[in-house]
Amino acid sequence: SGPSTIGVCPPEPAGVGARTLVAAALERGVLLNAFNARTLRAVTHLDVSYEQADRAAQLLLEILG
Repeated sequence: SGPSTIGVCPPEPAGVGARTLVAAALERGVLLNAFNARTLRAVTHLDVSYEQADRAAQLLLEILG
């Protein structure tokens, strides 16, 4: 496996719990991990294109409203 970019962030400003966001993202084909009820982990590997990462980000923004 190659290098990756890892992001950890709390989704609370949008009022969405981490597990709820993980479930909604999975329904749209985006894989996230909930460390706990308030913390997310997202990993992007080298085989993911810029366009795919951008699409995932757009889907997350849609979920967060």
